[in-house]
Amino acid sequence: LAFGTARGDRVAGTDALELKAAVNDGVTVVSHNAPAAQFKVNTINHGLATGDIVMVCDFDHAAILQVSNAQNGVNDTIVHNTGVGVPGNCSKGLGFSAPPNCTVLGTPYTYGPNSIIARVRMERWYVGNDGNGGRSLFQSVLVNNAGVLSVQRQEITDSVRNLRLQYLLSGTTDYVDAGAVAAADWNSARVLAVRVVLTLEGRNTDNGADPVDRTLEHTVTLRNRVP
Repeated sequence: LAFGTARGDRVAGTDALELKAAVNDGVTVVSHNAPAAQFKVNTINHGLATGDIVMVCDFDHAAILQVSNAQNGVNDTIVHNTGVGVPGNCSKGLGFSAPPNCTVLGTPYTYGPNSIIARVRMERWYVGNDGNGGRSLFQSVLVNNAGVLSVQRQEITDSVRNLRLQYLLSGTTDYVDAGAVAAADWNSARVLAVRVVLTLEGRNTDNGADPVDRTLEHTVTLRNRVP
C-alpha cells in the first residue's frame, strides 16, 4: 500500500497489515469440467457473482481464481474462463505450475465432489490521513460492483497516529521490525508471532494542553508454530 498525502492515503513511515481469508459461506462442488472451466455446485443459491475472487480447495490442492460467470439463484454453474474480468484468469488450468503456465488449458487439475468453493475476503488496515491534518485508522476492502472490482476505503476511528508491526523469530527473545527478518525466514517456520502496536492520540480540548499519546498492544501467535 503506497504512501500518499490525500485523505485516506497511508501515512509515510507507518506499517500496514493485509489479510486474506476464505469467507465461511462456501458451497460444495458436485462436479468439475476442467477443460470447460465449469463447476457444478450443490445449490443455485451459492451467493457467488461474476467477478468474484474465490478459492477452491480439496484435501490436496487449492487455487485462487476469478469467477467469469455465475448467476446466484438462477443456476448451479460457476465458470472460471480466461479473457474475462480484471485481473482475470491466466489459464483454465487449476493445477500447480512453477513458473505459471498461462496457456489456455494451462496445467490441468480436476476438483472432485465435496471440494469447497468460497469467496476470498481481502482487506488492509493502515494509518491514513484524515483530511483535517490528523490521522485515523483506515480499512480498505476489495468490493465487487456488477462484476467490476474496486478498493473501498473506510475510516474506522480517528486520532490513531501510528501502526507498528514487529515479529518474533524462533530462537530469539525479542520482537524485531520486518526489515530485520531475513528473506529466507519468511518462507520458513521461524516467524512465530506478530506484535501489533497502535499509538492513540488523546484529546485535551478544554484546557489547551498537549495531547497525551497512549499505546494499545496486541500479540498474535501462529499456533501451529509455537511449542
